Amino acid sequence: MRTRITTAEALNDPLPETIAAERLRQHLEDVARERDNAYRALQEREAELARIQRIGKVGGLEVDFREGFKNRRSPEYLMLHGLPAEAADESHEAWVNRIHPDDRETTVKHFIDALAGTSEDYTAEYRIIRPSDGETRWIRVVAKIERDHDGRAIRLVGAHIDITNQAVARETLRESEERFRLIADSAPVPIWVTKLDRKRSFANQAYVDFVGLPYEEAIDFDWRKVLHPDDLPHVLQQSVQGEASLKPFVLEARYKNAGGEWRWLRSESQPRWDPTGKHIGFIGVAHDITVAKQAEIELRQLNETLEERIAERTAELESNEARLRAILETSNQYQGLVNLSGALLYANKTALAGIRADARDVIGKPFWDTPWFSTTEGMNAVVREAFETVLRGEAVRMEMRLRLPIG
Repeated sequence: MRTRITTAEALNDPLPETIAAERLRQHLEDVARERDNAYRALQEREAELARIQRIGKVGGLEVDFREGFKNRRSPEYLMLHGLPAEAADESHEAWVNRIHPDDRETTVKHFIDALAGTSEDYTAEYRIIRPSDGETRWIRVVAKIERDHDGRAIRLVGAHIDITNQAVARETLRESEERFRLIADSAPVPIWVTKLDRKRSFANQAYVDFVGLPYEEAIDFDWRKVLHPDDLPHVLQQSVQGEASLKPFVLEARYKNAGGEWRWLRSESQPRWDPTGKHIGFIGVAHDITVAKQAEIELRQLNETLEERIAERTAELESNEARLRAILETSNQYQGLVNLSGALLYANKTALAGIRADARDVIGKPFWDTPWFSTTEGMNAVVREAFETVLRGEAVRMEMRLRLPIG
């Protein structure tokens, strides 16, 4: 069956050219939409970058050298430098005039030398005086220099970073270190600071004077070269143990000073910690204790001499006592010894036999309360009175009739 298309139906069907045009229109709309999206994304990224630059205090710049100095400054650069918007293309002279007078000559020379050189990297640090508020700010420059085939600088692209806070902190630290050095150098005793590798990062003037070397050589000097051989083993051992403990430790040893004299030093070392609590080394101070050590040695020698003399005297007394006991033991008379309190210290065999007692029965008792006198009425008081008379330095001689246990 054949289908016949009328003229009206044919007019309603789109022509190939119409279809192609519609497709082109849709494609162009898609391209425009993608372009708009890309442009908005670019704007967002630029806005984000600008915000990051403001937060980080970073400003971009570009300098074209093909026709003198043509500058282009970013809004963030203008903000850092305290400049109005119309200063975006400021002159080279305006930048120079903004540099702090104390830094101007060296900064400009460094800039010109960098352009005349061959390196593609350019960095600098200097102070500026901000026109907007007269405040001095520290600026760090990080940039790249583009050069032609002959090596001539044709363009510089980089960033200015406000490092005022870091610079102030750095200067504060420098001043603190300088004060520490002045105080340490005024001390009459050696002071030093070591790092984790045991190398010294600082030594005061007394330290330098002791070793008799220039400063740079003194802080690298090996102390073992002037340590007394007899002290070397124990000092090395105690030093390693002390540092490993991360606690204060003390060493005493003899060291040879710049004049060749052996001196006793007592060193005290304290661990150092950074603000985060990390161990970073030790600080030490040494006191000359030579005089005290010599006095200690002399005192020890004197004590040893005294001990020898005491031993000799004790032996002599023991010998004399032995001879005295031998004499008393062979006597047929009653013999005894008492102390200044009247307590009996010794009685010979004859005396003990007279009361039929052993030495342990009477030794230590008051002499007048022993059986020699206690068995005779009233004799205790007589003997005690006689003893007290003797204590006063008077001689006493008595004759008495005693009733003894032997009858």
